[in-house]
Amino acid sequence: MRRDRQALLTSENAAQFSFVLSESALRRVIGGPKVMAEQLHHLAELSRLPTVDIQVIPFDTLSHEPLCYAFTVLRFDHDSATDIVHIDMYDEGVILDKPPETVRHYAGSQRRLQAIALGPVESRNFTVEPAGQFAAKPD
Repeated sequence: MRRDRQALLTSENAAQFSFVLSESALRRVIGGPKVMAEQLHHLAELSRLPTVDIQVIPFDTLSHEPLCYAFTVLRFDHDSATDIVHIDMYDEGVILDKPPETVRHYAGSQRRLQAIALGPVESRNFTVEPAGQFAAKPD
């Protein structure tokens, strides 16, 4: 199953994936220092794929965009009328496809977050920094 998911990123007709992460996602310890270091190095490697953009918003970035919960904007073609938003809630997910203004609100929020985040190369370098810190810690 993991191989199938990875094929989504590397197949000939792979979709484009764009992620915006808060620095807290890089620093919250789950699984211990060794696991964190491996996961962050893996993220850095994934960000080198032509189909993957990973951007990080550092703690010290001034933002007026609320970061209350995770959401995903799914775009199936260049027509925003077909966009869908998936919102991650505590114990479930919610899918929004109507009204169009609501979907556009989330797409706009995603663009604003991308605008304040570090660029892809800066984000990759930023991701490697805590990976090195975790790797230096004993398990």
